[in-house]
Amino acid sequence: MEAGPMSPAYRLSLPRVADHLIPRPQLDRRLSEWAPLTLVRGLRGYGKTTEVAVWLESQSLAEVTPVWVSAQPPAEDVQSFEKHLRAALRSAGLRPEGGAGETAPNGLDDLGEALLREPRDRKFVLVIDNFEHVRDQLVLAGLTHLVERHRRLHLVACCQGHHPIELLAAGTTRVNVIEPKELLIGADEIGELARAVGRPIDRARAERLYDAVGGCISMVRMALTSDEDLPLRPAVIEEYVRAQLLTGNGDEVLTGHLMRLALAGPVSWPLFRDLWGGPDPDRLLDDLEATGLMVRSSGAGEVMFTVRDPVGEVLSDQ
Repeated sequence: MEAGPMSPAYRLSLPRVADHLIPRPQLDRRLSEWAPLTLVRGLRGYGKTTEVAVWLESQSLAEVTPVWVSAQPPAEDVQSFEKHLRAALRSAGLRPEGGAGETAPNGLDDLGEALLREPRDRKFVLVIDNFEHVRDQLVLAGLTHLVERHRRLHLVACCQGHHPIELLAAGTTRVNVIEPKELLIGADEIGELARAVGRPIDRARAERLYDAVGGCISMVRMALTSDEDLPLRPAVIEEYVRAQLLTGNGDEVLTGHLMRLALAGPVSWPLFRDLWGGPDPDRLLDDLEATGLMVRSSGAGEVMFTVRDPVGEVLSDQ
């Protein structure tokens, strides 16, 4: 097979991505570190799925065996994820059709067998989207074991926050975490996206749009493709945040902290530590800033932390 991007036949099994994409070379480089386990973190609308799908589509089928699984919310059937994994392996041609006497689905065993059949010089990339829905300890232990056992396996997981697999893999497997702040786009990229969608804006308007919605690419895209004048009215942004960004967020704890900060208003670092009083306020502060929804400002000779408006107004009303 000739080297080159993924064949059209495989593209059909990748998720649909937005039109008018812009290059994200820094994210491509991060994904191309080929860590055994890569976690791509970010709230809904941050572009996790799109970025990973575009990166995976650019790989050569002569060098990479790709499998894409979209996890679903937990159901009564505890094997639901393994069923999706088994179906994805079959769709990729890595598992034969089962016979009449087939036993209950065990997607992890199927994955292990597929890895043994693959040539040793090929990378095997398993992407699990919506990974926040995969919480079963046996499944996570099985995935971690396969990553540790098979050097050619690279697990790329898209999730909305911290995930238990990070602790399971710690100390035995290199974990590459792409933080939410790495997915956010700046004013320059907003201008590039505006040109791509056919609605060019100058630098000043790009900066105003960034100030209004942060670097969340889905909110920026909504603003650029709407019939509204830029920047969007706060009510439009609030409705989007309420209906899309915060609905079904897989990291309810982080959202709760953002809500508390929105209610407290601008707070200093000493007050932040007093309000949260947890064991690691520095990490919490990093996590909040990584969402792109919390901003720093200078006031009364010290740095103040607050939630970006109008997102803060939505959180205060929850």
